[in-house]
Amino acid sequence: NMAGQLCGTSYAIQYMDQFTTEPKGEAADGDLFGDSGNPQITLVGTSHSGKNYNFAGFLEQEIGADILNVAFPGGGLEGSMIQYLGSEEFQKTPPKILIWEFSPLYRLDQETIYRQMMSLLDNGCEGKTAQMSASTTLKPGKNELLVNSSNKDLRNSSHQVDIRFADPSVKTLQATLWYMNGRHEDIKIEKPETSDTDGRFAFELRTDEDWATQNLLAVEVQGPEAGQAAQKVEAKICTRNVFPAGGQQTASTGQ
Repeated sequence: NMAGQLCGTSYAIQYMDQFTTEPKGEAADGDLFGDSGNPQITLVGTSHSGKNYNFAGFLEQEIGADILNVAFPGGGLEGSMIQYLGSEEFQKTPPKILIWEFSPLYRLDQETIYRQMMSLLDNGCEGKTAQMSASTTLKPGKNELLVNSSNKDLRNSSHQVDIRFADPSVKTLQATLWYMNGRHEDIKIEKPETSDTDGRFAFELRTDEDWATQNLLAVEVQGPEAGQAAQKVEAKICTRNVFPAGGQQTASTGQ
């Protein structure tokens, strides 16, 4: 527009095909594909996969199969993925195909996200023998939650942490992981305000570079701020399953 004003020129109008989809039930009657009670495909993603854009409807139309859409607005890159992987629905009846939609504006090198995802695929420490466990009430400041006082083999490469707050509305975990050689890692996990949370934070221990061989000494967790109510919490450390190459496949689509 500015070039046209300054130069007195204009561009020819360009035409292109536009495609739209309309949600079932609004523009069509009945069930388009039938047997919609048990979809084998699940869509996780951002607000672009919400009802306003009908991306799930487009996929259903093109694929020819029903899709369970668990995406929600405000969830960012990993919000709906983490929430779905930690759900009872996924653990009991995982889909055959999981579609992950996200914007290319998101960075994909966020290691903490994948540590959570892989742990939840394994359902954290649920049903596994705990190598260490503790239950306590957190007070303001740092709280020593777990201590490897018997020098167990808790190398990062084969272990994960599962921390559960009694209050399901807790959406932030701040912890410090200490190792036998004095090294430590500060980790912060924040869940979206729009997500339905259960107070659970499961994640694998760090394995990039030389972290895989580190042996865990202790876990400290940040308690509530001064003046806030005390928080009850349970924590476990357990071995994790190692998925074989090609055993788990994830496809993603960028907007």
